[in-house]
Amino acid sequence: MKETANLGNFEGKYLKEIVLSALENGRGDLSGVVVYSGLQREPSANIVEFSEDGAGNKVLVHLSDEKLRHRRGIYSSFSIVFRNYFDPRLSFRRNVFQLPLGWTFSFSGSEPTLRSSQHLWSFCGAVKTDRRIMLDSFAPLDGGFVHIASGWDSHNQLAPAEMRKIYESSTFVLCPQGNAHVDSFRVMEALQSGSVPVTVKFLGKDFFRYTFGDHPFIVANDWGHAAELVAEFRDKPDEARVLREKVATWYRGYVGDLSWDIAAIGRGERRRGLKSAFFQIQRNAAFDIPLQARVSLRFRKYRK
Repeated sequence: MKETANLGNFEGKYLKEIVLSALENGRGDLSGVVVYSGLQREPSANIVEFSEDGAGNKVLVHLSDEKLRHRRGIYSSFSIVFRNYFDPRLSFRRNVFQLPLGWTFSFSGSEPTLRSSQHLWSFCGAVKTDRRIMLDSFAPLDGGFVHIASGWDSHNQLAPAEMRKIYESSTFVLCPQGNAHVDSFRVMEALQSGSVPVTVKFLGKDFFRYTFGDHPFIVANDWGHAAELVAEFRDKPDEARVLREKVATWYRGYVGDLSWDIAAIGRGERRRGLKSAFFQIQRNAAFDIPLQARVSLRFRKYRK
């Protein structure tokens, strides 16, 4: 395997434990796989060189394109492309499979942890994008835990182990959008912690269906609506516990199916032969022209 990304950072363990290990199981080795991460729009020279090598079926694992601005013409040089940050404009490409962003290193582990709930809901992070509206909407709802940091890797950010403890003791984890895209590490970190992700529609859609399928998250129309849905569990601890158990059971199956599918894709399995329904949902997005137009309009400012 060829790396142009430091897999020890951020989502490294997710990639190794879920994506690369399954891909290796399916292909037998990772010699034809390249992992690429970068902030620049153009692929680096060594990626281009790797893609032009005529030997074997090549696989690209493309990370960090949160603003949907990287050049993707190179995708046609690879037999298989795995990428995060779902973009419906890529759904027509049969060789492109879009995955959830994953979790950061401190949330590694095979089983969600279902600890007793000390917090009805929690949020740990910086205030940006729609997060002020989110916090104002949840402020009147008792039982919450909030830790505000200045930004990513800031001096006042919670230690990763401490943040995981907070999530593990929360029934719901608020999952607002990241800097540009709706997906963030927080979603799978909540799932790894045995909590229920709470999010809102993005561009009029439940965007997480494209990478999680028919999931059991709370997806509201807006953050005021989200607070109303969470408030329904405030005085119903038994129902909240049942929901957490339901989400944890679903998530175990999701991760198992995802690993199986990545291995199957590595062996050359067609999309319709996969277990995870979201791969077909991604394919169907190729015909959702209004959604593609909304994505193009929203992300246009990042292409400069």
